[in-house]
Amino acid sequence: MWQCSTRYAKTIVKKCYESEWIDWETYQGRGKKPLLKIKLPKLQAIYIAFDELWQGAHYDRAYKILHEYKLLADPEVNTWLSERFGFTQSDDELDVFRYPYPKVELNLDPIKVLSRHDSHFARQICETLF
Repeated sequence: MWQCSTRYAKTIVKKCYESEWIDWETYQGRGKKPLLKIKLPKLQAIYIAFDELWQGAHYDRAYKILHEYKLLADPEVNTWLSERFGFTQSDDELDVFRYPYPKVELNLDPIKVLSRHDSHFARQICETLF
């Protein structure tokens, strides 16, 4: 189901259990399957799955989850998406766009720029100064 090894699947289950996201009960004997209960509310579980997919740059799969559960029209989900990933409007009627770029250390020195994000920010600041 997770398309990983049995060993790694056990690690995932253990971490979920330690995070108190699930209850995990095992039984002794042949043919007795373990019992797995999800303790998270449905919406919170969907938020976590969306975040994981988004951080892994699987944007289409992330939105597919919201589409499957018919949450794209939900005002609470739209508010969450807007605040976290997109377009918001501030109190003084100015529009603010948030760009979710990968986690990098921002370096504004044009000589030490390493990533394209750094170069974009440095260019915006330095070109106007010089």
